[in-house]
Amino acid sequence: MELAASASKEKWIEYFARTGIIAKGIVYCLIGLLTLLAALGFRGQKMDKADAFKVIYEQPFGKTLLIIIAIGLFGYVTWRLFQSIRDIDNKGNDSKAIMIRIGYAFSAFIYLSLGIYAFKLALEGSSSGEGDAQKTLISKLLDYPGGAWMLGIVAIIIIINGFRQIYKGSLKRFMKNVNFYQSKHASIFERAGIIGYVSRGVVLLIIGYFFLRAALNKNASEAQGTKGVFDFLENNFGSLLMGAVAFGLLGYGIFMFVKARYQKIDIHF
Repeated sequence: MELAASASKEKWIEYFARTGIIAKGIVYCLIGLLTLLAALGFRGQKMDKADAFKVIYEQPFGKTLLIIIAIGLFGYVTWRLFQSIRDIDNKGNDSKAIMIRIGYAFSAFIYLSLGIYAFKLALEGSSSGEGDAQKTLISKLLDYPGGAWMLGIVAIIIIINGFRQIYKGSLKRFMKNVNFYQSKHASIFERAGIIGYVSRGVVLLIIGYFFLRAALNKNASEAQGTKGVFDFLENNFGSLLMGAVAFGLLGYGIFMFVKARYQKIDIHF
């Protein structure tokens, strides 16, 4: 009886995690699609995650959709915490594994804050954007002794994760726990994963660079998010590269839907 109850609980947490991956996919699809439209000269604007939430909020039944997505993101946070604390992926305890698990914990923190932001937006109708909240947090961190060092460590973790995403994408390592070879669209899904992971890696590298500059100069305004990355790409390399990265993030969002269906998630207590 106790084993059955435990198995049922684990199954519900698995479903909760899969819902979270879908919610993450929706956000990335919106960011990628609307930024791509802006790069092509159509109506649209460069976006970050907070902007994507605002787009959802403005739609019919937007508040309800936003609450559902926020709950889904908490499911994603739950999964990341299990990966980090319980090591459900069996990464181990060597230095490489510890860095990966720290990355999972950092991801959990980021998506927890995004879920809270989405809830506040749905309930209150307005809230400071992702960039404003981020700058406020970083500014407070820099006021503490050693705050710049802490921010520098965060920047290095982001940069390492960026390289890791590019590595996973270029060598198809993201396929390790995703089995969709029985699907007739397997090759399309795989291509979406490749361009998605590489593009997200590029975005993380640039965000890490922004955070490192903010730490070195002790200036919170230099820490930028996804929208800042698109500005950087457009100003330095033109709309074509910005559009290519936005298209990649759209591919990443699409692959999240595939991952929600086919990802191996082994929750155990």
